Amino acid sequence: MLDKKSKQLFTKLLKKHSKFVISGHQGPDGDVIGSTLALALGLKKLGKKVLTYNHDGCPSTLKFLPRSQDFKNEIPKAFKNAVLITVDSGDLARLGSRIAEENFPEIWNIDHHQSNTRFGKYNFIDVKAGSTGQVVWELLSACKGFKLTKDIAQSLFCTLSTDTGSFRYSNATEEVFNMAAALVKAGAQPDVISQALYETYPQKRLFLLEKVLQTLKFEMDGKLALLYLTDSDLKAVGASGEESEEFVNFPRGVSGVKVVGFFKERAKDQWKVSLRSRDGVDVMKIAQKFGGGGHKLAAGCTMDGDKNAVEQKLKNTILELGSF
Repeated sequence: MLDKKSKQLFTKLLKKHSKFVISGHQGPDGDVIGSTLALALGLKKLGKKVLTYNHDGCPSTLKFLPRSQDFKNEIPKAFKNAVLITVDSGDLARLGSRIAEENFPEIWNIDHHQSNTRFGKYNFIDVKAGSTGQVVWELLSACKGFKLTKDIAQSLFCTLSTDTGSFRYSNATEEVFNMAAALVKAGAQPDVISQALYETYPQKRLFLLEKVLQTLKFEMDGKLALLYLTDSDLKAVGASGEESEEFVNFPRGVSGVKVVGFFKERAKDQWKVSLRSRDGVDVMKIAQKFGGGGHKLAAGCTMDGDKNAVEQKLKNTILELGSF
């Protein structure tokens, strides 16, 4: 949990400012979108002017959340001098080039990633939190006059569901379940959220999964599982990158697998790599070798090279670190 001093600092800072831009990393997930919306709604209830921004907008899978239509992918002049609050982003570059081009007077950094670079003027980071939404919840709850509404509760519950693997991962702590109970009491609907997140998707997602699973292979005595997604795969089924969300987790449950590497083509010989692990293997250390970051059991980075080269880089790093 955040310490009392951090909460007091946040409430003190809020009194000094009236205008905010809230943004999370590119390729936003449920924690980014849910945290952004919950914080925006909370600050608006406190009388603040707020712009919800994301370089890539809001994914279709998360448009069921209240006020998701408010997301912008450009910053109007009226918010050029606002305070920038970043959520769920380990470093400023992850927010995209448009944010980097702006000259915000202050940056407040709210996150739960161990690899966060503390790039903000003020940093509100709790690496033990189940989601960034949990940190947002703690900060808002410390504000005098804050009231938890159904819409805020719905967005915050989404952050918990996505980042704890539907409360299956080790970060589903007692604090997380207590928070979830409070959110349900305030009107959050776990059934609606779960159906939207995990049981509603277009046909092309299954066709894309078929192509990705055809690339599945096991290396290093079955301890490493590898998957690939190329631009040609996406074009073949008319899909976008967001349809491949959670594909990395399919091989994770295979007996003997300790690390999964999911390589998604970004450009020629450039790959966005999602890493997942189990049995205590720290993939964040692997990701950091390539300028990435994340959590112990879930991390990501970018690698350059053809398929054979990036695959070998991953294997070499696993051996170098003695991951297993």
